[in-house]
Amino acid sequence: MVRFGHRVKTHGRGWKHRQPRAGVYLWRTPHGYWFRVDNDGTHALGRDPDLTVHDPPQGQTPLERALADLITNS
Repeated sequence: MVRFGHRVKTHGRGWKHRQPRAGVYLWRTPHGYWFRVDNDGTHALGRDPDLTVHDPPQGQTPLERALADLITNS
């Protein structure tokens, strides 16, 4: 994690984040705005996005998800 993310998680109030899969982070600001951060950059998702589209497919093992991510990101 880079310095900004570490400081926000450590000292920031109201910031939340989750990591639905390797290399993808979803951040929520104290004001309720969501951002997706991945290897393509930072993408604003708005205040009420459908976060389920960022979750990994169900029924796969972590190894299968990692291999699928490698294949799609190649």
